[in-house]
Amino acid sequence: MSEGKDLELSGQGVEVEFDPDEPQELPDTTVEQQLYSEAKRAKVGQKMHCPTCKRFLKKKSYQHVFCTNKGPNNCKDRYWNIVDETRFYRAIIMSE
Repeated sequence: MSEGKDLELSGQGVEVEFDPDEPQELPDTTVEQQLYSEAKRAKVGQKMHCPTCKRFLKKKSYQHVFCTNKGPNNCKDRYWNIVDETRFYRAIIMSE
């Protein structure tokens, strides 16, 4: 993991058009899942990246993984909405 720099990765946001007649494919979340695992393994006080927005931050407690978990556009909800298949489809339907 790089020290002191924000990650510059393509695919910062996942936008999917929803057609109820076509089966939807889940986005590739390999990078997000890898960053989630690294954030979970990081020790308190270590620097890590938010799995969703890739922002560089310092881990404040053992359960700290995302940079935000409150408000309408929080990283925790966005992460689980794209990683979990059930939440992914529900989020698409609710956003319309």
